[in-house]
Amino acid sequence: MSEITMNPNLTEQKTLPLVAAQPGIWIADQLPPHANAYVVAHFVELRGALNSALLAKAIFAGMQEADTLNMAFGEQDGEPQQWPAPQVIDLRSSADPVAAARALMQQDMSGDLRVISGAPLYHHSLLRLDDEHWYWYQRYHHLVVDGFSFTALTRRIANLYSAWHRDETPEPTPFTPFSEVVEEYQRYQQSAGWQRDAQFWREKGAQLPAPASLSDQPLVG
Repeated sequence: MSEITMNPNLTEQKTLPLVAAQPGIWIADQLPPHANAYVVAHFVELRGALNSALLAKAIFAGMQEADTLNMAFGEQDGEPQQWPAPQVIDLRSSADPVAAARALMQQDMSGDLRVISGAPLYHHSLLRLDDEHWYWYQRYHHLVVDGFSFTALTRRIANLYSAWHRDETPEPTPFTPFSEVVEEYQRYQQSAGWQRDAQFWREKGAQLPAPASLSDQPLVG
């Protein structure tokens, strides 16, 4: 399905299989007509004195700690694989800084953000609306973050910024290398617990009523 394949010259590159929800997202990301269907984004409104250079440094450091955000994605022998692979904008002179900031965020979200497009899997911007009023815009592809890690990254970057602002040493990173997550998931798939859980959900699914649909085509899957 995907036209992205691994570079055959990167023979020493360690690859990891997609796990949990990732295979489904990989396929689904290539199917819908909407080019941003599997992208998540938000902005954090910041009021008060801000050292934008220091926050930009914290954003960069936080992104480096979360190795899923530095993954590249492609296919090898037909199987999807993954491997490791801030902008400050001053809007104070705009007639309507809030509207200008929202327009920039909407413009970013309106692009082709599917994995196969080659677009970056994440993007950060610091948008300055006034001397002590900022929007910190964050956008990620859902293949590399979920609802929990989305906010965990924001907290980690905020903690790095606060510690450096106080000339303190930040706490150790809370993030686990993703290779360990993959290994744990693969162990689970080989366990009796996985068989038990799969049977439980098969029985639950069999008890559900037929799904409602407005389409005259049969539902599959």
